[in-house]
Amino acid sequence: MAVWFGGLAGLLYLALYLAAVVPGLPVGWRLFGRSNPAGWVAGGLIGYGLTTLAFWVPLRLGFPNPVAFCAAWLLLLAGLWHGFRRRGDPLVILPRWTRRDWLAWLLVLHLVPVFLTLPFGNVGARDGSGARFYRAYFTADFAWHLTVLNEIRHFEQPPRNPFLAREPIHYYWTYFVVPAVLSGPAEFAVVPAQTVLKVNATLTALLLLSMIHFVAWGVTRRGWSAAAATALVFLAPSLEGTYTLFDLARRGRPLDAVRDMNIDAITAWTFQGLRVDNLVRTMWYTPQHALSLALGLVAVLAVLTGRPTRFAFRALCGVALGLSVTVNPFLGAAFCLIYGTAIVADVLTRRLPARALLEEGAAVVPVTMALAWCLFNHMNDPAGSTITIGLVADTGHWAICIALSFGGILGVVLLGLWPWRGADWRAVVPGGTALVAGFLLMHVVSLEDRSWVSFRAGNLLLATMPMLAARAIGCLRSHAGARTAAFVFSVCLVAGIPTTLIDTYNAQDIHNLSEGPGFPWTIVHTPAQQGGFRWIQEFTAPTAIVQADPTVRDRRNWCLIPGFAARRMAGGLPFSLLPNPDFQRVSQEVHALLTTLTAEETHRQARAMGIGYLWLDQDDGEPGAAAIERFAERPDLFHIPYHRAEVAIVHVQ
Repeated sequence: MAVWFGGLAGLLYLALYLAAVVPGLPVGWRLFGRSNPAGWVAGGLIGYGLTTLAFWVPLRLGFPNPVAFCAAWLLLLAGLWHGFRRRGDPLVILPRWTRRDWLAWLLVLHLVPVFLTLPFGNVGARDGSGARFYRAYFTADFAWHLTVLNEIRHFEQPPRNPFLAREPIHYYWTYFVVPAVLSGPAEFAVVPAQTVLKVNATLTALLLLSMIHFVAWGVTRRGWSAAAATALVFLAPSLEGTYTLFDLARRGRPLDAVRDMNIDAITAWTFQGLRVDNLVRTMWYTPQHALSLALGLVAVLAVLTGRPTRFAFRALCGVALGLSVTVNPFLGAAFCLIYGTAIVADVLTRRLPARALLEEGAAVVPVTMALAWCLFNHMNDPAGSTITIGLVADTGHWAICIALSFGGILGVVLLGLWPWRGADWRAVVPGGTALVAGFLLMHVVSLEDRSWVSFRAGNLLLATMPMLAARAIGCLRSHAGARTAAFVFSVCLVAGIPTTLIDTYNAQDIHNLSEGPGFPWTIVHTPAQQGGFRWIQEFTAPTAIVQADPTVRDRRNWCLIPGFAARRMAGGLPFSLLPNPDFQRVSQEVHALLTTLTAEETHRQARAMGIGYLWLDQDDGEPGAAAIERFAERPDLFHIPYHRAEVAIVHVQ
């Protein structure tokens, strides 16, 4: 897949990525051993997180150069491999990993290339004219990730807000540090940014799906039961596709109308309820959250299958949870709750002594340090004022929305809560905690963007549901027979898989150029625009401010300049950040600068805002064409070094 996405550059990045995660391998082996792949996967995840922190040190100290990054990585590598050099029994003694377990796990992993290859392969695909195509919702998330990656590649600390260049960015950018450092600064990039994001997201998807499978396996100790549960949650959690197909048939509409639907958001489109993204969408659109989920699952697997009686056990679980917090504080905190509840349950059932609660300080310290690190980097400064606690509005159809969003898997998950005779009850504690926490967060906590919490709570639910689904499938197999278990699996799969199949087809469909709900289903970047991007990257300083009119782009090309030209703007409207009144205020100032001010006033205002270049293209419409002529008439104030077709770049002299 690395070669498919980026040729030799993709293969080079794969090698660099593997080197970056190597430092964590002895930590994973110490937890789960070398003979079980969980030790390797957990080690890779922890290695990614610790390498991120190691790279951050020279960034923060003001030495962002290859020598400093290599030195930080080597010190981390030497410290961990020396510190964990002694071999012995792993802290968690897992059952023997059999050939059946290998086969079941590898079969599950094949879901990643099957469902990621075409959607990622068509991101930025080019036609015969040289135009590039970006399918919604890659036009939002992928373009936003390009923006964050480009900003981190400036190697400034704290990173600036590319939509408000004078301010730091309040966003959890941890995931992007490793790809930014490995690919090199934007002006001397070793690997193209888009290739970096695709390969990094694919590798993260493999790690996440592996951890989901390992946790399910830890519940049943049966590879095929774990594989069935993991595959079911990945392929068929939602009934939205099935509902839509029946609804179209009932109304006599053609079934290909699903091409013009956000099929995994029918709960919002039809019932004005909350939206939940399936796991495959997490892998396509939000790999940073996938990484946080995978790190949290490392601690869940450890507490589920081991006895937390040793200091090293607690400390390493705390490291995994802390790294999850650094990537996404919301999801990391949820996994801390799941881990803590499991510990309390062990104490209440006398599996652990009461003093274990105090000894869990070894796990609390890394988590506290991680939270302090996030606060130090101002990742969540404005969040507190936008949080609302209370029943989320417009949830009158909450039962229907839950049934559609989780109906393919929810019945099996609830069966996993049943007190089956002879079945280990311990999986019910973390699984049940995640279930309650996820649904409560979804319906009681909200930000100004109502969907954000439901998205993240949905991520939490779908990543943890397989442990209960695996328990249900394993118990059905033991109590009712393999045929009954297979029948239940098949019914759920057939009912839920249309959503994922339709969604996958739509995600790779760059030939649908029709208008969606407020934005086109596919954004086209013309050869003239791409030439403008290249000119900016070649002839302007990396920290230059290049300004487009944000008010006319809305959800179409809001990330055009920071994402594809890799330059900051004085003002913009970032849909992926928490609302800030300054975004609207400065954007209106910029709009006036480009449309209503005189040439002298435009020049004076642009210089005051630090704007070095203005970008004009077809999004600006007729006023944009008139503006080009207006700027050309004042060569004493402006120079137009690039003008091709509908695109012009104006230098503010």
